Amino acid sequence: MHMITLAEWGNPDRTSLWMNEGLAAFSQNICNGYNDEQIYRYFAASRMLLQMDSMVNQFYQEPEMIAYHQAGCMVEYLLRKYGVEKFRDLWQQGFYNFNKIYGTSFSRMEADIKATAERDYPKPPNIDWKAFSVGCY
Repeated sequence: MHMITLAEWGNPDRTSLWMNEGLAAFSQNICNGYNDEQIYRYFAASRMLLQMDSMVNQFYQEPEMIAYHQAGCMVEYLLRKYGVEKFRDLWQQGFYNFNKIYGTSFSRMEADIKATAERDYPKPPNIDWKAFSVGCY
C-alpha cells in the first residue's frame, strides 16, 4: 500500500503521516480478529483515543497499536464518505487544510466517526489490551 500511494501521490505532507499508516492499516482491516472500527470503538469506550494534534505532529512517537488502528478507522471513514480525490488532496496538502478540503471541521468528522462506531457496535468489544498491544496475529 505504501509503494502504491507513494508512486501515485508522492510522499505525504509531514502532517499526513497518519494517513500513510492508516491507509496501510485499513487495507488489512483486521487485527486479532477485530476490524479497525471495532478497535476504534474499544479505544473510544476506554478513553484511549489519541488527540489529533499528536497524530499530526508526532505520529511515530505514539503507541503504535493505538495510532495505526485509530488512523485506519479515520482513513476508512474519509474514503467511504468523501472519496479518494479529497483524500489525495489532504495527503498532499496536509492536515491544516482539512476544513478547506472537506468542508467540515475535523472535530465534526471525529464526532461522526464515534457516533457511527457506537451505532455499529453498541457494545464495545471486550479486547484484552495487554494481549492485543503485543501486535496483530
